[in-house]
Amino acid sequence: MPKDERKLSGTLQDNAEAMKETIGHSPDVQFRPFHVGGMSWQAMIVYIDGLVDKKTINEQVMKPLMHAGPPSVGEFARKRRQRESRKPFNLRFFPSEI
Repeated sequence: MPKDERKLSGTLQDNAEAMKETIGHSPDVQFRPFHVGGMSWQAMIVYIDGLVDKKTINEQVMKPLMHAGPPSVGEFARKRRQRESRKPFNLRFFPSEI
């Protein structure tokens, strides 16, 4: 299977290694693993150093995820289920000439 058609594995480490092989081992590409707060979920943020503001990554992305507890993750899942259960928007209710 070509490198760009690989499927994700069950482990974060294997997926990170596959990404490194695919994009190359550039020192500019940063891989930052972390745990989602209050849970055993592992996550990783990947970014190109110099193209992002590290302070923003830390404060706006990683910190909220690392400090998120089960209630906020559960709330996210509840809202997602609500969105998915909504019926698709139907255009036939609008006049054909506007």
